[in-house]
Amino acid sequence: MDRVLTIPNGISAARLAGVPVFLWLVLGPRTATADYWAVALLILAGLAVTAELLSLIEARIFEVVLAEFDIGDAEEGDFHWEIVNRGRRGWHG
Repeated sequence: MDRVLTIPNGISAARLAGVPVFLWLVLGPRTATADYWAVALLILAGLAVTAELLSLIEARIFEVVLAEFDIGDAEEGDFHWEIVNRGRRGWHG
């Protein structure tokens, strides 16, 4: 519960808040400008979903690569602790 206010959760909340706005733009005003804003909102929501999925996929690939390092090095008896520790902390931390 300590990590509820995160950037991905904020993006998801913004997407959810955009649903009524999108519906209002599509169903409410019958102007070309409203249609353009609705399409722009839909594109932004799609990009947000894509970014979330890519970050999840990248994190899983990173975990698999680290597991391969761990397994390969354990078989050889030679650990590269700086790689393993850096991976668990994140590459930027």
